Amino acid sequence: MHDEVLLAALKKVTASSTLVLNNVWMEKILRLKQVLGFRHGVMCVGPSGSGKTTAWRTLLKAMEYVDGIKGECYLIDPKSFSKEALYGSLDATTMEWTDGVFTHTLRKIIANQRGESKKRHWILFDGDVDPEWAENLNSVLDDNKLLTLPSGERLSLPDNVNIVLEVDTLREATPATVSRCGMVWFSDDTVSLEMMLKHTIMVLGDPPETDESGQNGEEKKDETDTFSATQLAFVSATQLAFVAAIKPYFVTEDGTPPVVADMLNMGLQIKHIMNPSRGRLLTSLDALLQRGITLAEEYDENHIDFPMQGDHMNKFAKKWLLYSMQWAFAGSCVWSERKAFGERLSMAIDCGLPAGDDGLIAFRPRVGDGEWEAWSESVPKMEIESNKVTATDLVITTTETVRHMDVLTSWIETRKPLILCGPPGSGKTMTLTSTLNNLPNVFLAPLNFSSGTTPDLILKTFQQHCEYVRTPKGIVLRPTQNIGVGRWLVIFCDDINLPKNDVYGTQAVISFMRLLTEQGGFWRQSDNVWIKLDRIQFVGACNPPTDAGRVQMTDRFMRHAPLLLVDFPSQNSLMQIYSTFNGGTLKLFPNLREEVTPLTEAMVEIYLENQKKFTVDIKPQYFYSPRELSRWMRAIYESVRNHDSLSREELVKLVAHEALRLFSDRLTNDEERDWCSLKIDEILNEKFPNLDPSATPPPRTPHLTNPQPHSASWKELLTHEDEVVYQKGEYKRRKDITKVTVASDVDEIARCAFYKCLNLTEFNFGDSKVTKIGEFALQRTGITKIKLPDTLKVIEKYALSRSKLTEVEVNVKEIKKGTFWECKDLVKVVLKEGVTAVERFAFDGCPNIYMFIWPDSVKEVGGSVFSGCNKLHEVRKIHNTT
Repeated sequence: MHDEVLLAALKKVTASSTLVLNNVWMEKILRLKQVLGFRHGVMCVGPSGSGKTTAWRTLLKAMEYVDGIKGECYLIDPKSFSKEALYGSLDATTMEWTDGVFTHTLRKIIANQRGESKKRHWILFDGDVDPEWAENLNSVLDDNKLLTLPSGERLSLPDNVNIVLEVDTLREATPATVSRCGMVWFSDDTVSLEMMLKHTIMVLGDPPETDESGQNGEEKKDETDTFSATQLAFVSATQLAFVAAIKPYFVTEDGTPPVVADMLNMGLQIKHIMNPSRGRLLTSLDALLQRGITLAEEYDENHIDFPMQGDHMNKFAKKWLLYSMQWAFAGSCVWSERKAFGERLSMAIDCGLPAGDDGLIAFRPRVGDGEWEAWSESVPKMEIESNKVTATDLVITTTETVRHMDVLTSWIETRKPLILCGPPGSGKTMTLTSTLNNLPNVFLAPLNFSSGTTPDLILKTFQQHCEYVRTPKGIVLRPTQNIGVGRWLVIFCDDINLPKNDVYGTQAVISFMRLLTEQGGFWRQSDNVWIKLDRIQFVGACNPPTDAGRVQMTDRFMRHAPLLLVDFPSQNSLMQIYSTFNGGTLKLFPNLREEVTPLTEAMVEIYLENQKKFTVDIKPQYFYSPRELSRWMRAIYESVRNHDSLSREELVKLVAHEALRLFSDRLTNDEERDWCSLKIDEILNEKFPNLDPSATPPPRTPHLTNPQPHSASWKELLTHEDEVVYQKGEYKRRKDITKVTVASDVDEIARCAFYKCLNLTEFNFGDSKVTKIGEFALQRTGITKIKLPDTLKVIEKYALSRSKLTEVEVNVKEIKKGTFWECKDLVKVVLKEGVTAVERFAFDGCPNIYMFIWPDSVKEVGGSVFSGCNKLHEVRKIHNTT
């Protein structure tokens, strides 16, 4: 095949595919053709985005133009399923052989039932090369061209079949495999940035695809170099005008670097939450620009008499390009980097940006007139009712969430995968689910990834929500009718970077998702048939890859997925969010309506000061997120929601108490706790001046005993509370409590109600009708003796463990796991008639028990009940004489 003829065919193919052909990339294609001429096995090696896939696809199509031999490609990702699914398996009992995907494909070509001998066949292995699967190919890649199966059968590779391996690294490949293959290297500069920008602007101006690509490994069959009249009808004047307005920023006539190229290079140099690449940044930009075209077209459809044109179009397209570059090139950066990048963008392109402290990032283009509008103008003011304070699905809209949701909507509508990354508690999941819930024709299927997640999880999700439909172009997997006609299934992969690498450094599930994204389908292992996906999209959320247990995802997948950093909300956003929640709480008390702002300011300031002072570099538990504020807010609401009245002083006392539980209890030494206490004192005194300590509290609230009339700080209000009456549902984890009396209407001691109340020595049930003591309710207390009520039916596990009990009589039916675990002072135990079961570890670690009395009713005794009871020398049985 002459190079001149092939070169002409290459130019024809690239023109019809909106590709840009330069000398370096053309040389790689010609080299690939040359290597295929004398080696039936070839490796295309190079980093992601260097043109490997497009090169062999273009070559295959060009060769068909030249010699008329139809080309078929069968693309297999060997890392997305097991070696048995790739090659086949032998039943050890029946000795029956079952073909895998590769064996099935090769056998089908050899069978020649559909004229396969007259076609050109390329079997593509697109995935990491490692010895586990590649060693079996060695006999196929060498001159023998034989695949020997464990069943003893040998399959010979026909002359019209080539094996192509596409990889980004040969780190795990063995010399035995590499030496048997020809090789073509694609470097980063094989495809220049100029080519990528020209391709991007050409694609934006092209008609949308009207035909689905078939893939049994086959490419779509559009081989014309001109568009049909039907296709051209899809190219609107609005689309062409938009592209014409932004084209000078992508391509220049004088050869100088275009603005987009300069900004992209600048974006690659700044710090991102994950490693940036040209491919990912341009994918993000392309999606945002497509959204701009859609908005302009929607405007024209709604304003037929006055469509967007002329100066209006130029202003909007230019501003939308700036907005798109801001979020495409710096959307995965922290706020300071985004702001600085926006300033550079504003200087590179004169856009008439309004004055403001935050610059470009604070504005977006308005489609109605092409001018800027502030994001803050789109934020509604919200008020909630008191009963909504604890709702977990309630999203308080802020400037940041509006920005993020707008960008996410643009990316989602391009139907490509996208990822939100940020620290725990920053609102990633809530932002993404809220965005998806606002979109029509979307059904959300959430998945939680773990270190052991495999492609099977995704396949099971397909099985649950999708159905297989046979079409003229093959079998298609699409959402079921129950989801809704025309609706998209969006699979939300939470913690997407948790799956661990295999021994060769590959995340199998991410490799499988890349196959689904790039090729739009997968091989069904049950019958080795290619299944095409329809109306299925992936989105993900994760913590930064620098966090413990997280894995850096491969660039080959990330180049397809726009990435957005969702960081902790700013101070203004925190004020907006929690003033809304606190406003809902204080609606219960009209006298405290004016305290919403000082309350929120105090909470946010205390949180930020502790976050700044104590970091994970000091201790791993010194991690603070807005979840602390949410817990704080909910604790306040739960404490006051059943009260008829609440004074200002009582509110401050409650706020201080919960602050100490949230921020001080995690600290490890007195110096840190003193700083935290003083900081809380300082902020509360500032936000709540002139407290009145003589105010009378309502019932069930500890009395303020400081009688002095002068102003008091919250510390003066926190008087010693050594004796309390336990009310239904309350939690009294106060270290200064010494005595508790249970109220008469209480029927349950809540879980962890008095956990770690070390000074609590006396616990009286009084005339209450308590039937249950919850888990850990009295763990690590100072109680030495306790008389359990006759009404008691259940003592949950570890309820009295590690307490100071010396003697105890138990009258419940079952003694749960670890109920008296490590009660080191316990010496005598009496189980009354009616006790039937003692679960494991019930008295484990009680070394001083010497007497144990139990009745005939005990039928079941778990393991290690008396483990560590070294002094137990008398076990006495009570015989029922009635």
